Amino acid sequence: MVRHYQRIARRPETSFFLFGPRGVGKSTWARQELPDALFVDLLDEGLYQRLLGNPELFEGIVRAAPEHGWVVVDEVQRIPHWCQALGS
Repeated sequence: MVRHYQRIARRPETSFFLFGPRGVGKSTWARQELPDALFVDLLDEGLYQRLLGNPELFEGIVRAAPEHGWVVVDEVQRIPHWCQALGS
């Protein structure tokens, strides 16, 4: 039997990082809280390899999102130099 727990986290109004150990429901929470968001899943190996080879593709993906819409990058830690760029 799969248990579902009520989440107490509330979505911030601006961009944010969601940290936590594997398997605790971060992606599930994001999909529930941001159902209209554009999701970029870096566990999709084909997408990951395409972005590694041509990072400019990410800009095109983000530009395809509705204006003022949310973009969720799942597993962003797979591309550490993006994390550094986002943090600066």
